[in-house]
Amino acid sequence: MSKKLKKLYYEARVGCQIIGGILKKHDILQDDKYALDIEYFHNDFHKGIFFAIYNLTAEGIEEITPIEIEAYLSRTSPRYYKIIFEDTDGFEWIDNVVNQASLANFDYNYSRLRKFSVLRDLIDEGTDISDVLDLTEVDNNIIEKQNETFDSLTWDDITNHCSGKILKIESKYETSSDGDYKRASYNSENTLERLKNGEAYGLMGMSGFKNKIVYGCRRKKFSLTSGSTGAGKSRLACGEITFLTAIELWDYEKQKFVINPNNPEGKLSSIYVGTELDLSMEVDIIMWATVSGIETSKIIEWDLTEEEEARLNYAIDIIKRSKIHLYDRPNYDVGVLERIVKRHQQDEDVYALGIDYILLTGALVMEARDYSKGMYTREDQLFLYVSKSFKERLANALNIYVSSSTQLNRSKDDKKAEKNEGMIRGSFALCDKVDVGTIIMPIENYEIELVKEIIKKGWNKIKPTHVEHIFKNRGGKLKMVRIFRHLNLGNMEMQDLFVTNWDYELIDVDMMIAEPYENDQQEEDNIRF
Repeated sequence: MSKKLKKLYYEARVGCQIIGGILKKHDILQDDKYALDIEYFHNDFHKGIFFAIYNLTAEGIEEITPIEIEAYLSRTSPRYYKIIFEDTDGFEWIDNVVNQASLANFDYNYSRLRKFSVLRDLIDEGTDISDVLDLTEVDNNIIEKQNETFDSLTWDDITNHCSGKILKIESKYETSSDGDYKRASYNSENTLERLKNGEAYGLMGMSGFKNKIVYGCRRKKFSLTSGSTGAGKSRLACGEITFLTAIELWDYEKQKFVINPNNPEGKLSSIYVGTELDLSMEVDIIMWATVSGIETSKIIEWDLTEEEEARLNYAIDIIKRSKIHLYDRPNYDVGVLERIVKRHQQDEDVYALGIDYILLTGALVMEARDYSKGMYTREDQLFLYVSKSFKERLANALNIYVSSSTQLNRSKDDKKAEKNEGMIRGSFALCDKVDVGTIIMPIENYEIELVKEIIKKGWNKIKPTHVEHIFKNRGGKLKMVRIFRHLNLGNMEMQDLFVTNWDYELIDVDMMIAEPYENDQQEEDNIRF
């Protein structure tokens, strides 16, 4: 039954338009915008043609004609060759699709091809897709309305809709009794051994002082960092994700690349979900800068020495070999974030999820109201839902470290306003389930005056540019403390200088950093820098 049904969900006309478009402009296959796959085509004739075009392009053939396709299939695939050139006049067919293809409509046809492929995959999984598009319907009015709705959907909308049905069932049967149980102190020997081995700490973040204060970036923890415009929230989010899981990093003291002790074997992966920054022209470049130590402005302006260009190329290679995944989801909800993480957890050990940044998207508002059966309508209730979901559904349930940021409210304009949860938009509701809550801001003149005697004692050469105010530290010994640091937002180089209590009085805190190291291959790679 599913085979017959799947045939209905393939538009041969669209397949012809895509194949004809590629033959007219075959560098489409090299464009990241189009993630074409052989499974997007459902009949063997179309698959065979695409198979030949794809592989000929990969071999560097610049002009693909029916003769090249016929020759390629004759030596690589007897089955496809028979279907296309023995059972049919393949030469005439190829000429016709090229003549009839419209490059102006390529994006529209690509979208339909991909969406129908998603529907066929869902049919294979036994999912009912009739509420998305029911091609067994006989009423023309209903078919017309369904097609209008289908055209407005993205492939992501379709998968989110179908996954949402499963989440609703899970929510229906989830009870407050669901969770862990153990007898107090049972298996205590194992817990003690883990504590002795330092397993209470997570991966080391960019700040040595913060690592000591909050025990690193730990799984099952939700960290919220807020800041004013220009404080570098987005850049820090990109930098942290990179710092945690890139397999190598630039060492500023040694002036060479070193193995990242956080992820020496490259087994851990991380995910960045953004709402504003362009993934290629902004996020990628920030990550290149973080790994290479070269400022983003120099990269963007291409003001590089030969050594820096070589360094940059090697940094890009490092990131390609690392498992860092980037998503642009301006209208995310918690279900979308959940599915993104679960998708990668099938094949990888996902350690961290960075969400840049928290905002009440339309999808998130609808999800919260659906969850609360229409009860959550006020902004504080919606922010409480976000806080609770990020902690429980993402950090705890998926066993990952979750970090995010948010904007400050109007009190930020008062230079001397207290840097605590009262300054955060959503304030106490948003911070309810947060494990680590901080505010990062450029240092104010009055703060420089308050710590000038501390600076004179030993930090004259490097002046603090930013202060991170840690107002919440669940389970930590230190809270209500301020970290003064020099931060270069151009390449995310962070130098912690000193820590004070809430009254700007110097306190003694040890730094905690993971020691980088080199292997033989790295020593060889570093020769070029």
